[in-house]
Amino acid sequence: MPSPQPHTADFGRPRHLAGAVAAGLAVIFLAASLLLAGRAAADEPESTDPCPSWETQYEQLTSPGPEHHVVTARHRGFFDKYTPENSLGAFAKSLAACHPAIETDVRLTADGVPVSLHDVRVGKMFEPTYDPETDTGPNDPIAELTLEEISAKQMVARDRTVTHYTIPTIEQILDLIVERKGQALLHLEIKDPAAMGPTAQVISRHAQAHPEEHLDKRVIMKFPMHFSPTPEHWSQLLADAGVTEPLMAYPYVTPAAAAAIDDGEVVPDVEGLELSTNAARAVAQWAAAPSTVAPGIEVVIKDTSEFYETDRITDSTFGPYNAPTSLALDNAQEGTMTEFVAIVHHFSKRLGAFVPVPDFMLFYEGPEGGFTVPNSFGPEPVVATAAFFNAQSSCCYDLSERRQRTKYAAEEHEWRMNLDFHRHMGVTLITADDTDTVELHAQDHGQLDHVARPSPTQPPAGMRSALFTEYQGHAVPDTATVKIKGWGGASASAWGGQVCLWSDPEAPVWTAACNIDAPDYTTDLEIHAPDDGTMRIRDPRTGQCLVSNPEEDDRVPWSDDCTSARAKWVRTAEHRFLDAHGRALTFAWDDRYYYGHPYAYNYLVEGEQSSWSVWDLVPSAGHADDAENASENTDLEAPLPPVSGARPGGEASWPE
Repeated sequence: MPSPQPHTADFGRPRHLAGAVAAGLAVIFLAASLLLAGRAAADEPESTDPCPSWETQYEQLTSPGPEHHVVTARHRGFFDKYTPENSLGAFAKSLAACHPAIETDVRLTADGVPVSLHDVRVGKMFEPTYDPETDTGPNDPIAELTLEEISAKQMVARDRTVTHYTIPTIEQILDLIVERKGQALLHLEIKDPAAMGPTAQVISRHAQAHPEEHLDKRVIMKFPMHFSPTPEHWSQLLADAGVTEPLMAYPYVTPAAAAAIDDGEVVPDVEGLELSTNAARAVAQWAAAPSTVAPGIEVVIKDTSEFYETDRITDSTFGPYNAPTSLALDNAQEGTMTEFVAIVHHFSKRLGAFVPVPDFMLFYEGPEGGFTVPNSFGPEPVVATAAFFNAQSSCCYDLSERRQRTKYAAEEHEWRMNLDFHRHMGVTLITADDTDTVELHAQDHGQLDHVARPSPTQPPAGMRSALFTEYQGHAVPDTATVKIKGWGGASASAWGGQVCLWSDPEAPVWTAACNIDAPDYTTDLEIHAPDDGTMRIRDPRTGQCLVSNPEEDDRVPWSDDCTSARAKWVRTAEHRFLDAHGRALTFAWDDRYYYGHPYAYNYLVEGEQSSWSVWDLVPSAGHADDAENASENTDLEAPLPPVSGARPGGEASWPE
């Protein structure tokens, strides 16, 4: 650091937002979010050619035969930066985009109304003050809220701003399809067995109210197979609910569903095929059913461990995997997920699959990679580009951590994001958040149903689909160039606005206003997440990394050492950086000046909990991951004096 220049100034306290001002800003932000949400609804994509009709989609889905081509269902609708998932806006955009089908999740409110919601709890989608990373703030279970109570809440967008959308009931979704003359088929995934009858009743009422719309051929109920193990059980379930229409079913089988079926009532064999387990017989019963009753069966299979013979495939852009040499029954171990796959093919039924796409990064405007997020199922943070929100609304998990060995599947690998794996498994009915990439991949291999999807497109700009990145042959980013802003991105007039970490080759890191003129130093720093639960912070100009010293806590230097534990930082849910000894990177007023600008050397404190140790990662201007919000964010909480005792060995020196 150059010799600081003496300077006298009116220090002042960091800017605090008074209650009235904060309230006024809240109104402004709400109005802005409503405007943006409305703009998103108005900007629904328009197809230059008419979409294939629902009759065409129905015919393509239900056509029997072994040579099926790939058709897709858009999971949660065509959501984006402004349009929340599972909103009427997302479904309307899917219709306008000519998606062959839409899949949404069905849950019941406390008063028994079927609504569209992916999660068990409402925090992520309906509570702007809920923080998925810290799992703090209001986050009620949907099952404990009445329709009136949840309808009083507005959905939030990806950046947590409030939109004008409210939770859609299944009735409202059907109304939308009728009003828009929607061509897309609708898959309703039932998350709760108690929702089976009420959902079927809603479909039946709409089918009777609009007989000309033939909703019984356009709406498909998807459910875990143990909810209804056979077509006969399905028919009885509909009859018990007072439903006379022959609604279509799309059962899926998981190891848990198979276990429940094996423990249940005996399922008879299908004529001509003897199988050893209840679950296998249930799959066969559904596979033998007419495609107009059950157009497909989804088998949740993560690898090919239970096939007897496989080939190693190493030329996939999605990574290596093992492909079965045959999908016949004699190549599959009895009573396993692979046998269920073979049974589906034995009856020339469509095999379905869900392709998971890490959703933390979908339409996220922060860094494109290089950082971690909390792990809901373990102590080690998850790389953000591989992170999924969980059903409790909180953040996050990695797919590889959800594997579980059972008698149905060893689950030694997680290959469901590998589209070539699905191709070798013979999957032709694919549900995903990013169906665009699925369709492009199928088209490349001559396996896309071009009648159902004549003109596939790339994913929308800004989606940040890891699936599309790998399809293009690129590695998912593990590095990004950012500004690391103090106080979580808040600002203080005493410091000249927002503050950033500054590089200083072979010297300690320091914090000062982000906008000062210091050409010999930089605030553009590189973050890297090497998939070990930690992060690195690097000066891209010198290659030096920020390191800690176990024997010292009042300075944090830059060093050529970028590989040892000293260079590893753990990012907490509260956005603090902890060194290998659990000490948080922080700073305090230091009464130092660089050409009249206050600055402070950073230091390390164990147990630090103040806002001075909270760091926001903002994409650097001019880089590919530059975000629109890279300018000063004044709506955040202004910093307070540190509560940790300030610099080691001294009292806080806070200007009055």
